[in-house]
Amino acid sequence: GGYRDEFFIYYEDSDLGIRVMKAGFDIWLLPDAGVYHHVSVSTGGVMSPFSIYYSLRNRIVLGNEILAPGQKLAFYAFLACMLGSKTLVYTLGRRSAVVSAMWKAVFDGFTRRMGARFTASRPPMIPPGTGPGQASGQAAQG
Repeated sequence: GGYRDEFFIYYEDSDLGIRVMKAGFDIWLLPDAGVYHHVSVSTGGVMSPFSIYYSLRNRIVLGNEILAPGQKLAFYAFLACMLGSKTLVYTLGRRSAVVSAMWKAVFDGFTRRMGARFTASRPPMIPPGTGPGQASGQAAQG
């Protein structure tokens, strides 16, 4: 049970939900529940090489695990179109780090190279109370 460590980040919740349903359990929607978070703040943003790598790699791995043969064909056609167009757009936009992350994700996804494998462009985690002008563990003087 629980999250599979090899997904590391992105699609780990989808994987868990699929396995829960396959085990015969129900998943319930709680329409009044709320979740608040800043989208991809800890990973450098949705367009960071870090986010691009893990979301694409894990989408490929999960798709290969759960899709039927005919669905995989459609999925691969989608991937080919998406990868071709984004490679062109990102190359013209001089975003070579994103293109590299994207193609590394494709290789790692299809060869199932899992776990925390890509570290470029991930912003450092800053513990509370240690922002600019503050000594570690001490509140700012004002």
